[in-house]
Amino acid sequence: MKQKAHQILKWSEHYLKTDMVYLTRGGFWLTVGQGTSSLLSLILATAFAHFISKEVYGNYKYILSLTGMFSMFSLTGIGTALVRSIAKGYDGTLRYNFWLNIRWSIIIFLGSLVSSLYYFYNDNYTLGASFLIIGSFSPFMTSASLHGAYLSGKKDFRRSSLYNIYKRIVPTVALLGTMMLSNNVIVLVLVYFASNTSIILYYYLKTLRAYHIDKNAPIDPDNLHYAKHLSLMNILSGIADKIDSVLVFHYFGAASLSVYTFSTAIPEQIIGWIKNINTLALPKFTGQEKGIVKKELWAKFSRFFIVLIAIFLAYYVSAPYIYKYAFPNYLESVKYSQLYSVMIILTASTLNMIFLQAHKAIKENYIINIFSSTCRISLVTILIINYGITGAIIGQLLAKAMAGTLSFILVKRF
Repeated sequence: MKQKAHQILKWSEHYLKTDMVYLTRGGFWLTVGQGTSSLLSLILATAFAHFISKEVYGNYKYILSLTGMFSMFSLTGIGTALVRSIAKGYDGTLRYNFWLNIRWSIIIFLGSLVSSLYYFYNDNYTLGASFLIIGSFSPFMTSASLHGAYLSGKKDFRRSSLYNIYKRIVPTVALLGTMMLSNNVIVLVLVYFASNTSIILYYYLKTLRAYHIDKNAPIDPDNLHYAKHLSLMNILSGIADKIDSVLVFHYFGAASLSVYTFSTAIPEQIIGWIKNINTLALPKFTGQEKGIVKKELWAKFSRFFIVLIAIFLAYYVSAPYIYKYAFPNYLESVKYSQLYSVMIILTASTLNMIFLQAHKAIKENYIINIFSSTCRISLVTILIINYGITGAIIGQLLAKAMAGTLSFILVKRF
């Protein structure tokens, strides 16, 4: 049966113009991992919706969003650069990048410390204590999480997916137990960061042992240079990713941020499934000639686009029923979620970005990151102030469509 399946996949490659054996083998484990992650996220979101008030949840999400913005000033491109280095055989880059990222994470620590002092000064002890917790744990959590990029570079999707499942189970169980006992933001933040940091560090060390990565393993001399470029590009895009939550919280309060968060939650989970294609594509594109990949890219995009339209339509129709049973306290999020689900279709353009990253198109990556992030920040800011949650979603959709159009132009010229 295995041999027959292999023959069918090889036969289908003639028509689909894609390495279906690689896609199926890697995609299976990524799907298992993503499926488990989505299920755990659904369970956690349902628990938040039932046990935690909108005000508390809004504050919790605001804290995580600000943390994400601080992290953009560290070495955020190190994961993508690491995938490329590992795909080229530089296994020692994982150890090197761990300590490198610890040093660069001083920015996260200082940002959290300043925020903490600001909120303590203004008698907001909840946010003050929360940011102290974040500054203490984040450098270790982000550095240890680089083992995921290492496994992607090795195309070890089975191990990566299994590790990701275990890494999601522990924090989910910890948060579920906490919600049963406490409705305190500080406690929720502490449990989130402590449980995630502990389990991620464990699997970082486990990866080192599994691949016997010692201090003498080869290090990519070009890794830091490329990581710095990617990180510089990511500053604006990172701010753009979080600014919608910060602005909604600032102008409309914690309860509105809760409604907005739940409106994007399920579409983002679906997009997470779709992005498994990116995980498969980056090491594959890196190992192929640029001309060959570019020649087949349009055909891959066309088929990908049709599939995404079908997924969008299925979610749009089913959204009211999902919220009715899973999130009955957030039924006002349905209309916003249906609108935001258009993002599923627009995700097709990420194939272009993966192509440019795989072939180290530094100038093109700068152009698209600066353009898309500037558009997103500008549109989201203006539209949130004038139209609230609806404006936040429309701003993101317009920015994504504009960035997607630019990515086609850049790939064509590269």
